[in-house]
Amino acid sequence: MKKTFRITLFIFFLIAFLIGYKLYINDFKEYWVLRNQIIWEYDKNLVWSDFIYDEDHPNLIDNINANVGISERCKITDKLIYRTKTAFNPSKSYVSDTTNLLSLRIANYRFDLCELYRRKLEKYIDSIRQLDIDKIEINDFKNKNAVYMGLFTDEWDKFLEIPKDKLPDELSKLEINISKQLKTTHNRVDGSPHK
Repeated sequence: MKKTFRITLFIFFLIAFLIGYKLYINDFKEYWVLRNQIIWEYDKNLVWSDFIYDEDHPNLIDNINANVGISERCKITDKLIYRTKTAFNPSKSYVSDTTNLLSLRIANYRFDLCELYRRKLEKYIDSIRQLDIDKIEINDFKNKNAVYMGLFTDEWDKFLEIPKDKLPDELSKLEINISKQLKTTHNRVDGSPHK
């Protein structure tokens, strides 16, 4: 009797573990990948302590390198599950001069710009969500993160072409513009529009 009870109890816990594993493994993977990164939040700016100080770093533009990107997680079951986050990687972001506030503004603009392209990606994914689930294929959105990161990179490259003497004024205009865009587009991480 005790042996049967132990076997039944073992099988019960094994099944519970497997079900929990299947339900939460993707959450754990996402947590693990993003655990040391800063996720974009409205009204939260990067600060100097988010960067590694290296006055001799060879590849810094305007004294700073802000490593940003779009994290994605997707799954097709009876519905399309696709979540994205804009992430800043402090372990790959450098600064050589912490007295130049323009550099920090540039880094924050880059982070905001990446968030804007993440939202454009989400808008595209929302259009796919409108399709009948049987018509959605993984190839419909498999490479879209790379496409939107490419568009982000193209726009960033245009920013880098701004002459140094015009940079403060142009950056101010771009900051105002992107702030307006971020306020009027949806932040699909929580599904709500910004204030």
